[in-house]
Amino acid sequence: MGKLYFVNKKTKSIKMAVLGSVKNEYTLFSKLVYEVLKEYSGCILAMETVDGLLRKENERKPSETLKNEQIPQCKITSGINSYPAYPLYTKISRILYDWLKNGKCDTRTPELLEECRNKTEKQMSRDFVDQKLKEYLLSDEICTRKGLILEILENLKLRGILDLLGMKQTVGSVDILPPSLSTIWESFTRKHKQNAELSCGARALSKHCHRDSTSQWWGTSTGSEGNKNEHANQVLDKILADAVWINIHLLPHDVKILEVRNQLGYGARWSYDGMIFRGFLEPQMSDGHSVGWRH
Repeated sequence: MGKLYFVNKKTKSIKMAVLGSVKNEYTLFSKLVYEVLKEYSGCILAMETVDGLLRKENERKPSETLKNEQIPQCKITSGINSYPAYPLYTKISRILYDWLKNGKCDTRTPELLEECRNKTEKQMSRDFVDQKLKEYLLSDEICTRKGLILEILENLKLRGILDLLGMKQTVGSVDILPPSLSTIWESFTRKHKQNAELSCGARALSKHCHRDSTSQWWGTSTGSEGNKNEHANQVLDKILADAVWINIHLLPHDVKILEVRNQLGYGARWSYDGMIFRGFLEPQMSDGHSVGWRH
Protein backbone atom coordinates (compact mmCIF):
# COMPACT_ATOMS: atom_id res chain seq x y z
CA MET A 1 0.00 0.00 0.00
CA GLY A 2 2.86 2.31 0.86
CA LYS A 3 4.50 1.59 -2.49
CA LEU A 4 1.26 2.35 -4.33
CA TYR A 5 0.98 5.67 -2.49
CA PHE A 6 4.55 6.53 -3.47
CA VAL A 7 3.83 5.85 -7.17
CA ASN A 8 0.67 7.99 -7.09
CA LYS A 9 2.50 10.78 -5.30
CA LYS A 10 5.33 10.66 -7.85
CA THR A 11 2.86 10.68 -10.76
CA LYS A 12 1.10 13.66 -9.23
CA SER A 13 4.43 15.48 -8.87
CA ILE A 14 5.26 14.81 -12.51
CA LYS A 15 1.84 16.09 -13.59
CA MET A 16 2.24 19.19 -11.45
CA ALA A 17 5.68 19.82 -12.95
CA VAL A 18 4.29 19.50 -16.48
CA LEU A 19 1.38 21.83 -15.68
CA GLY A 20 3.78 24.30 -14.09
CA SER A 21 6.00 24.17 -17.15
CA VAL A 22 3.05 24.84 -19.48
CA LYS A 23 1.94 27.73 -17.29
CA ASN A 24 5.45 29.19 -17.30
CA GLU A 25 5.66 28.86 -21.10
CA TYR A 26 2.38 30.73 -21.54
CA THR A 27 3.40 33.39 -19.00
CA LEU A 28 6.61 34.00 -20.95
CA PHE A 29 4.77 34.12 -24.27
CA SER A 30 2.23 36.62 -22.91
CA LYS A 31 5.02 38.72 -21.40
CA LEU A 32 6.81 38.88 -24.76
CA VAL A 33 3.61 39.95 -26.54
CA TYR A 34 3.19 42.71 -23.97
CA GLU A 35 6.79 43.88 -24.38
CA VAL A 36 6.60 43.92 -28.18
CA LEU A 37 3.39 45.97 -28.08
CA LYS A 38 4.95 48.45 -25.63
CA GLU A 39 8.27 48.76 -27.45
CA TYR A 40 6.82 49.10 -30.95
CA SER A 41 3.69 51.10 -30.14
CA GLY A 42 2.87 53.35 -33.07
CA CYS A 43 4.95 51.26 -35.47
CA ILE A 44 3.07 47.99 -35.88
CA LEU A 45 -0.28 49.39 -34.68
CA ALA A 46 -1.65 52.85 -33.94
CA MET A 47 -0.82 54.05 -30.43
CA GLU A 48 -4.53 54.32 -29.59
CA THR A 49 -4.98 50.68 -30.55
CA VAL A 50 -2.00 49.57 -28.45
CA ASP A 51 -3.30 51.58 -25.48
CA GLY A 52 -6.62 49.76 -25.87
CA LEU A 53 -4.92 46.36 -26.00
CA LEU A 54 -2.94 47.05 -22.82
CA ARG A 55 -5.66 48.81 -20.83
CA LYS A 56 -6.94 46.91 -17.79
CA GLU A 57 -10.60 45.95 -17.39
CA ASN A 58 -11.52 48.70 -14.95
CA GLU A 59 -9.53 51.46 -16.63
CA ARG A 60 -11.59 53.90 -18.67
CA LYS A 61 -10.99 56.16 -21.62
CA PRO A 62 -11.31 59.86 -20.72
CA SER A 63 -14.45 59.94 -22.91
CA GLU A 64 -16.11 57.11 -20.97
CA THR A 65 -18.19 58.37 -18.06
CA LEU A 66 -20.41 56.07 -16.06
CA LYS A 67 -23.79 57.06 -14.72
CA ASN A 68 -23.13 54.84 -11.72
CA GLU A 69 -20.26 55.90 -9.48
CA GLN A 70 -18.99 52.36 -9.02
CA ILE A 71 -17.84 50.22 -11.92
CA PRO A 72 -19.74 46.90 -11.70
CA GLN A 73 -17.93 43.69 -10.90
CA CYS A 74 -18.60 41.79 -14.11
CA LYS A 75 -18.29 38.05 -14.53
CA ILE A 76 -15.16 37.22 -16.53
CA THR A 77 -14.91 33.86 -18.26
CA SER A 78 -11.66 32.58 -19.74
CA GLY A 79 -13.03 30.25 -22.42
CA ILE A 80 -11.60 30.46 -25.92
CA ASN A 81 -14.93 31.76 -27.28
CA SER A 82 -15.86 34.03 -24.38
CA TYR A 83 -16.23 37.79 -24.86
CA PRO A 84 -12.69 39.19 -24.51
CA ALA A 85 -11.84 40.73 -21.15
CA TYR A 86 -9.35 43.55 -20.80
CA PRO A 87 -6.39 43.73 -21.05
CA LEU A 88 -7.06 42.44 -24.55
CA TYR A 89 -3.45 41.46 -25.21
CA THR A 90 -3.92 38.51 -22.81
CA LYS A 91 -6.67 37.10 -25.05
CA ILE A 92 -4.44 37.57 -28.10
CA SER A 93 -1.60 35.84 -26.26
CA ARG A 94 -3.84 32.93 -25.26
CA ILE A 95 -5.16 32.41 -28.80
CA LEU A 96 -1.67 32.54 -30.33
CA TYR A 97 -0.21 30.28 -27.63
CA ASP A 98 -2.97 27.68 -28.09
CA TRP A 99 -2.39 27.91 -31.84
CA LEU A 100 1.33 27.33 -31.22
CA LYS A 101 0.70 24.27 -29.03
CA ASN A 102 -2.16 22.74 -31.04
CA GLY A 103 -0.94 23.63 -34.51
CA LYS A 104 -4.24 25.21 -35.56
CA CYS A 105 -6.53 28.16 -34.89
CA ASP A 106 -10.19 27.17 -34.62
CA THR A 107 -13.07 29.58 -35.21
CA ARG A 108 -16.80 28.98 -35.10
CA THR A 109 -19.60 30.93 -36.77
CA PRO A 110 -23.35 30.56 -36.17
CA GLU A 111 -25.41 29.23 -39.08
CA LEU A 112 -26.88 31.83 -41.49
CA LEU A 113 -24.15 34.30 -40.56
CA GLU A 114 -21.26 34.79 -42.95
CA GLU A 115 -18.25 37.06 -43.01
CA CYS A 116 -17.42 39.28 -45.95
CA ARG A 117 -13.71 38.55 -46.30
CA ASN A 118 -11.11 37.81 -48.91
CA LYS A 119 -10.61 34.14 -47.99
CA THR A 120 -7.36 33.81 -49.93
CA GLU A 121 -5.82 36.82 -48.19
CA LYS A 122 -7.00 35.58 -44.80
CA GLN A 123 -5.54 32.11 -45.43
CA MET A 124 -2.19 33.59 -46.51
CA SER A 125 -2.02 35.55 -43.27
CA ARG A 126 -2.82 32.40 -41.28
CA ASP A 127 -0.14 30.44 -43.11
CA PHE A 128 2.39 33.17 -42.30
CA VAL A 129 1.47 33.18 -38.59
CA ASP A 130 1.54 29.38 -38.50
CA GLN A 131 5.08 29.35 -39.91
CA LYS A 132 6.34 31.97 -37.44
CA LEU A 133 4.84 30.08 -34.50
CA LYS A 134 6.67 26.94 -35.62
CA GLU A 135 9.91 28.95 -35.74
CA TYR A 136 9.13 30.24 -32.23
CA LEU A 137 9.03 26.65 -30.95
CA LEU A 138 12.46 25.96 -32.43
CA SER A 139 14.15 28.93 -30.75
CA ASP A 140 15.32 29.40 -27.16
CA GLU A 141 16.60 32.94 -27.66
CA ILE A 142 14.37 35.65 -26.17
CA CYS A 143 15.41 38.23 -28.78
CA THR A 144 14.61 35.81 -31.60
CA ARG A 145 11.24 34.97 -30.08
CA LYS A 146 10.37 38.65 -29.67
CA GLY A 147 11.35 39.22 -33.29
CA LEU A 148 9.01 36.45 -34.41
CA ILE A 149 6.14 37.86 -32.34
CA LEU A 150 6.84 41.28 -33.87
CA GLU A 151 6.62 39.76 -37.37
CA ILE A 152 3.33 38.08 -36.46
CA LEU A 153 1.75 41.28 -35.16
CA GLU A 154 3.03 43.25 -38.17
CA ASN A 155 1.45 40.69 -40.48
CA LEU A 156 -1.85 40.56 -38.61
CA LYS A 157 -2.33 44.33 -38.43
CA LEU A 158 -5.50 45.62 -36.75
CA ARG A 159 -7.86 43.41 -38.76
CA GLY A 160 -5.96 40.27 -37.85
CA ILE A 161 -5.86 41.29 -34.18
CA LEU A 162 -9.65 41.70 -34.28
CA ASP A 163 -9.92 38.21 -35.79
CA LEU A 164 -8.03 36.79 -32.80
CA LEU A 165 -10.41 38.61 -30.46
CA GLY A 166 -13.39 36.98 -32.17
CA MET A 167 -14.44 40.11 -34.07
CA LYS A 168 -16.11 39.34 -37.40
CA GLN A 169 -16.09 41.38 -40.59
CA THR A 170 -19.24 41.85 -42.65
CA VAL A 171 -20.52 44.53 -45.02
CA GLY A 172 -20.57 47.69 -42.90
CA SER A 173 -18.17 46.44 -40.21
CA VAL A 174 -16.05 49.03 -38.41
CA ASP A 175 -12.54 47.93 -37.45
CA ILE A 176 -12.23 49.12 -33.84
CA LEU A 177 -11.55 47.32 -30.57
CA PRO A 178 -14.56 46.05 -28.62
CA PRO A 179 -15.67 47.89 -25.47
CA SER A 180 -14.71 46.40 -22.11
CA LEU A 181 -16.82 43.88 -20.23
CA SER A 182 -17.30 46.31 -17.36
CA THR A 183 -18.72 48.89 -19.78
CA ILE A 184 -21.27 46.59 -21.39
CA TRP A 185 -22.27 45.17 -18.00
CA GLU A 186 -22.72 48.65 -16.55
CA SER A 187 -25.09 49.71 -19.32
CA PHE A 188 -26.95 46.39 -19.07
CA THR A 189 -27.46 46.52 -15.29
CA ARG A 190 -28.16 50.28 -15.15
CA LYS A 191 -31.67 51.06 -13.87
CA HIS A 192 -33.96 51.78 -16.81
CA LYS A 193 -35.14 54.96 -15.11
CA GLN A 194 -34.03 56.91 -12.07
CA ASN A 195 -36.38 55.60 -9.38
CA ALA A 196 -36.85 52.10 -10.81
CA GLU A 197 -35.37 48.83 -9.58
CA LEU A 198 -35.67 47.04 -12.92
CA SER A 199 -32.46 47.13 -14.97
CA CYS A 200 -32.25 48.07 -18.65
CA GLY A 201 -31.39 44.47 -19.48
CA ALA A 202 -34.25 42.98 -17.47
CA ARG A 203 -36.75 45.42 -18.95
CA ALA A 204 -35.61 44.54 -22.47
CA LEU A 205 -35.80 40.81 -21.72
CA SER A 206 -39.34 41.08 -20.31
CA LYS A 207 -40.41 42.55 -23.67
CA HIS A 208 -38.35 40.14 -25.76
CA CYS A 209 -38.65 36.65 -24.27
CA HIS A 210 -42.19 36.09 -25.65
CA ARG A 211 -40.63 35.62 -29.10
CA ASP A 212 -39.55 32.14 -28.01
CA SER A 213 -42.82 30.23 -27.75
CA THR A 214 -41.09 27.35 -25.94
CA SER A 215 -39.37 29.56 -23.33
CA GLN A 216 -36.46 27.12 -23.56
CA TRP A 217 -33.64 29.56 -24.22
CA TRP A 218 -34.67 32.97 -22.90
CA GLY A 219 -36.68 31.51 -20.03
CA THR A 220 -39.53 33.50 -18.50
CA SER A 221 -39.27 36.93 -16.92
CA THR A 222 -41.36 36.57 -13.76
CA GLY A 223 -41.28 37.34 -10.05
CA SER A 224 -39.98 40.43 -8.31
CA GLU A 225 -37.95 43.04 -10.13
CA GLY A 226 -34.88 41.72 -8.34
CA ASN A 227 -35.62 38.23 -9.68
CA LYS A 228 -36.08 39.62 -13.19
CA ASN A 229 -32.74 41.43 -12.93
CA GLU A 230 -30.95 38.25 -11.84
CA HIS A 231 -32.59 36.22 -14.61
CA ALA A 232 -31.52 38.80 -17.21
CA ASN A 233 -27.95 38.70 -15.87
CA GLN A 234 -27.90 34.91 -16.26
CA VAL A 235 -29.10 35.20 -19.86
CA LEU A 236 -26.36 37.70 -20.68
CA ASP A 237 -23.80 35.42 -18.99
CA LYS A 238 -24.77 32.64 -21.42
CA ILE A 239 -24.30 34.92 -24.41
CA LEU A 240 -20.95 36.34 -23.32
CA ALA A 241 -19.53 32.96 -22.29
CA ASP A 242 -20.03 31.63 -25.83
CA ALA A 243 -19.53 34.81 -27.87
CA VAL A 244 -18.53 33.21 -31.17
CA TRP A 245 -19.83 36.20 -33.15
CA ILE A 246 -18.80 39.75 -32.22
CA ASN A 247 -19.26 42.50 -34.76
CA ILE A 248 -19.20 46.29 -34.66
CA HIS A 249 -21.03 47.47 -37.74
CA LEU A 250 -23.18 50.21 -39.21
CA LEU A 251 -26.96 50.38 -39.19
CA PRO A 252 -28.86 52.78 -41.48
CA HIS A 253 -27.96 56.45 -40.95
CA ASP A 254 -24.40 55.43 -39.98
CA VAL A 255 -25.37 54.28 -36.48
CA LYS A 256 -22.56 52.08 -35.11
CA ILE A 257 -23.56 49.14 -32.92
CA LEU A 258 -21.90 46.24 -31.13
CA GLU A 259 -23.54 42.88 -31.82
CA VAL A 260 -22.69 39.74 -29.82
CA ARG A 261 -24.13 36.30 -30.59
CA ASN A 262 -23.55 32.80 -29.26
CA GLN A 263 -23.18 29.57 -31.23
CA LEU A 264 -26.97 29.17 -31.45
CA GLY A 265 -27.36 32.71 -32.80
CA TYR A 266 -28.96 34.29 -29.72
CA GLY A 267 -27.44 37.63 -28.91
CA ALA A 268 -27.51 41.20 -27.64
CA ARG A 269 -26.76 44.70 -28.93
CA TRP A 270 -25.14 47.82 -27.54
CA SER A 271 -24.01 51.13 -28.93
CA TYR A 272 -20.56 50.60 -30.47
CA ASP A 273 -18.84 51.89 -27.32
CA GLY A 274 -20.95 49.69 -25.03
CA MET A 275 -22.40 52.68 -23.17
CA ILE A 276 -26.03 52.04 -24.18
CA PHE A 277 -27.74 48.62 -24.14
CA ARG A 278 -30.01 48.26 -27.18
CA GLY A 279 -31.74 44.92 -26.66
CA PHE A 280 -31.62 41.21 -27.43
CA LEU A 281 -31.35 39.37 -30.74
CA GLU A 282 -33.01 36.24 -32.08
CA PRO A 283 -31.07 33.74 -34.21
CA GLN A 284 -31.00 34.63 -37.90
CA MET A 285 -33.90 33.04 -39.80
CA SER A 286 -34.36 32.82 -43.56
CA ASP A 287 -37.90 34.23 -43.16
CA GLY A 288 -37.31 36.10 -39.91
CA HIS A 289 -38.89 39.43 -40.84
CA SER A 290 -42.11 37.84 -42.10
CA VAL A 291 -42.73 35.99 -38.82
CA GLY A 292 -41.56 38.76 -36.50
CA TRP A 293 -38.52 36.69 -35.43
CA ARG A 294 -40.79 34.37 -33.44
CA HIS A 295 -39.89 30.73 -33.11
